[in-house]
Amino acid sequence: MKKSTKIVLGSIAGGCVLLFGGCTLMVGAAVNEVDKSIKADEADDKRAADQDVKITKCEVTEEEFLGKDLSARVEITNNGEKRANYLVEGELLSSDGNKIGELLASVENLAPGKSSSQNFGGLFTSEDLKGVEIGKADCSMVNVSRDEWLAAND
Repeated sequence: MKKSTKIVLGSIAGGCVLLFGGCTLMVGAAVNEVDKSIKADEADDKRAADQDVKITKCEVTEEEFLGKDLSARVEITNNGEKRANYLVEGELLSSDGNKIGELLASVENLAPGKSSSQNFGGLFTSEDLKGVEIGKADCSMVNVSRDEWLAAND
């Protein structure tokens, strides 16, 4: 093989190594940014669960024609700096601590500093609620997801 051919092939190989190395650095940086974003979202969700969402009502009532019914509400306050969407997931427990079912509440496009009272409900029959005393219930939050409202949603 000629010396000039070896130089050209060596240059091409060197260029490929540099290109591959640069791509690897870019992908590594992108993965690092995604990891940071995920950790920031998790921290924001935890802060929201601790500070932004409160269960304000959780009781079983007796309806004359329908039997037992759950009345539950959450107050969601956006303590962040930007408009946000919230999804609150919870559970309803019987008097002896057994899970009866899931509860959900959500609000979209909540402005900073604003609050919204939402039903914290699920689908329960009177039979499902037989293990809960009238006037009493045990509602708990399992997860709060808070996402920044995007202008593209408008």
